[in-house]
Amino acid sequence: MMRQLLALGFLLSLVVPASAHGFSAADIEIVHPFFRETPPGAKTGAGYVILRNKGSEPDKLIGIETEAAAKVTFHRTVTENGMAKMLPIEGGLEIPAGGEYRLGLDGSHAMLEGLTAPIGLGFLLNGTLIFEKAGRVDITFEVEPVGTTQDKAMQEHEGEH
Repeated sequence: MMRQLLALGFLLSLVVPASAHGFSAADIEIVHPFFRETPPGAKTGAGYVILRNKGSEPDKLIGIETEAAAKVTFHRTVTENGMAKMLPIEGGLEIPAGGEYRLGLDGSHAMLEGLTAPIGLGFLLNGTLIFEKAGRVDITFEVEPVGTTQDKAMQEHEGEH
């Protein structure tokens, strides 16, 4: 009996951390949503996530709501004539059928505007992703250090398990 309880405890310890980083709705898999930490007094922040579409039709992330900011918009950082600038991404982020969209890979990010408080390491912040077809999905964003990229966060996360 004691062995069975220990085995069950061990298995549960493997399941709980993995589920804390992933969510799903309909055909959409949401992988490691995170915000970068912000310094005190910051008015804006940035968020990242990998979205995988296991369905046969495209879907679109059309919005994000979070307790961390008054508003969230999508932007892409581009370099023109040696100058970096942010451009808004209009109409949402398309996730192709059978494919993925990595918010952060191409200079894209979720811009958190009107932060309600500094975003500190170790925080878990509630949010809702809003999809055109999959609807509203409640998730939790982890907070990663300044400068963390999506690939680095995924490598560190996979190394924990």
